[in-house]
Amino acid sequence: MQTSQRGNVLKSTNAIYSIIENDYTSRMMHPIPDTTVVERERWIADRVKGKRVLDIGASGNLSEIVKEVADQVSVNRTNADYCIDVEKEELPNDDFNYVLCGEILEHLSNPGIFLDKLHQYLCPIIITVPNAFGNNRGRVGIENVNREHVAYYSYYTLLTLIERHGFRLLEWHWYKGKPYTAEGIIFVIGRT
Repeated sequence: MQTSQRGNVLKSTNAIYSIIENDYTSRMMHPIPDTTVVERERWIADRVKGKRVLDIGASGNLSEIVKEVADQVSVNRTNADYCIDVEKEELPNDDFNYVLCGEILEHLSNPGIFLDKLHQYLCPIIITVPNAFGNNRGRVGIENVNREHVAYYSYYTLLTLIERHGFRLLEWHWYKGKPYTAEGIIFVIGRT
């Protein structure tokens, strides 16, 4: 092959790889918007202080703090060890200032069904989930995962999920750790 032909082939090959790379990059690579790292319990307590709150997860330290600061807390769970089966059961039909969904989505087989049910509420909805890129994930031969979780969310996967189900992101933060590798993500969402 002559030098000029080889050069044309290389240019053509590089152009093809450039198209493939640009297509992949535009579909798959998304910059994460800047936000702050907050202390989850304190941040939520500040929002719900003196308010009427539906606490759907209703477990752990977060729920105890919410009970202390909120004016009225409706707890929605079926037993002491696990949150209500929100994919099958109805949610309370009442007016609230906030709905709190602390560490629930990652347990659900069908989180979209749950999100669809949340449309009955006009108030802001606070969702917290573990961060897919949180500390200690990805160590070779070790999976750092709660055995009851069926999914992990990143900023964009959670954003896509809420948008597919008719919500918009009002505010968001990292919690516990440093940006990008923090333990979790807080989303405050509202209906579109």
